[in-house]
Amino acid sequence: MVYVYGGSFNPPTIAHKKIIEILLMQHPESKVIIIPVGDDYKKHGLIEANHRLKMLELMVSNMNRVIISHLEIDHPYQGTLASLDALSKTYKDLAYVIGSDQLSKIHTWINYETLLKTYPFVIMMRNHMHPDDAEFMVKGLDHDFYYIPFDQPVTSTDIRMKKSGFEKLLDVRVLAYIKDNHLYEG
Repeated sequence: MVYVYGGSFNPPTIAHKKIIEILLMQHPESKVIIIPVGDDYKKHGLIEANHRLKMLELMVSNMNRVIISHLEIDHPYQGTLASLDALSKTYKDLAYVIGSDQLSKIHTWINYETLLKTYPFVIMMRNHMHPDDAEFMVKGLDHDFYYIPFDQPVTSTDIRMKKSGFEKLLDVRVLAYIKDNHLYEG
């Protein structure tokens, strides 16, 4: 199995790292491909891709079977389906990984109906969401979901907003990089 884990990783947190660890434990022969969005992805507060890429590299530097893809950094953003289609030319048995909180937005994704029926999804069940809730959000759409419980209340937003204790929500190397490069100060 090749898990594809996309996102802004703005910044990558200990929750992102924990998700990767869980995925790698699911199948001993599995790989995780991380795809950070590029600079053309329009999201408020998104720092430059080169910084997010470096932080990801630092965070996973001691993890085997993890690949960081530059696909969405090096090419204009065309949506998750286009990225998975490109990766499927090299890798087999792809599954896309998202947090359950992203399901409420899936209807806004580019070509979401084709995406859902073409690729299986691994749903990291956050905030005490139940699989029935997730199934309701995609009712009437062809899809293949696999659910993994995951209740770690860490968000990149908390770190960008410098909520109390945010330092312990980051890998120490990522925290040092943020401080050294004066990121998220504004």
